[in-house]
Amino acid sequence: MKGQVESGKSGWKENALPIAIVLILAIIILGRAGYLPFLGNIPLIGSWFKVGTIKVVVIGQASDGLISKFNDFQFKRANIELQVFSRPEEINDLSSQALSQFDVVILDGTAYCSRETRQALLNYMQINGKMIVIGDACTKLVGDPNVCGWSIGLVNLGDYVPVKVCGTTHVRTPVSTTEVNGQITVSGIAFDHPIFQSLKNFGFSGQVWTNVEINNDGPAPDILAWVDQGTSPGTQSNVGIVESQGTLGWKTIYFAYDIGADPVPTSSTLLLNTILYLKNVKA
Repeated sequence: MKGQVESGKSGWKENALPIAIVLILAIIILGRAGYLPFLGNIPLIGSWFKVGTIKVVVIGQASDGLISKFNDFQFKRANIELQVFSRPEEINDLSSQALSQFDVVILDGTAYCSRETRQALLNYMQINGKMIVIGDACTKLVGDPNVCGWSIGLVNLGDYVPVKVCGTTHVRTPVSTTEVNGQITVSGIAFDHPIFQSLKNFGFSGQVWTNVEINNDGPAPDILAWVDQGTSPGTQSNVGIVESQGTLGWKTIYFAYDIGADPVPTSSTLLLNTILYLKNVKA
């Protein structure tokens, strides 16, 4: 009997070693791939698991709320590096070379862009760029009051934006907004979408662009969320978040509301999840 017990103990030890090795290897592989971001905070070994820097640029006079979100601890932990081009000379003199160094481009807070900037954005997207567009950013052309929209003019950004905000004609139409005190409702097709990880329907109060149409001229867009102008059934809804992507890898996520104006932590998590998703890093 004693021999059997000792044999059992010995067998357990022999089996435990390869199991431990497999577990350690699995943790290393998952950590290096970015699936276990908390490993990056462990003293001494954390730097080995750090996900590379994610370079983000905001083009436009974005709200202070949007910029301040990048100071949150979760953005720092994700190793996100922010640069802002907010002065007119910065916004309207962008080159393809300048944009090529960024992993994610955010357009927010400037309706007017120059032809050069629109061309630089087009070139960036054509080489599988990743972009977040908020509201009517870059829909108007410096020097031409009749241009309104991403699909108007010689430089056609419309193929890379999943919505239209100015209709389909060459005549400038008003861009309308409204103040909403309601909620962001995730659409049925997006319950498992990475940008909503750990998030469900949540309250929202702020400005919404209401004349947003789905752009069916390019790759089929996906409506990821709606903005409900209230919380009771039957309240009016507007398009909230829309995604389009190309077969070669470019992606654009459009927000029909100012995500930076919403101070609740949920909006910070949503913005972070969106950036990580575009960069193809697990949240």
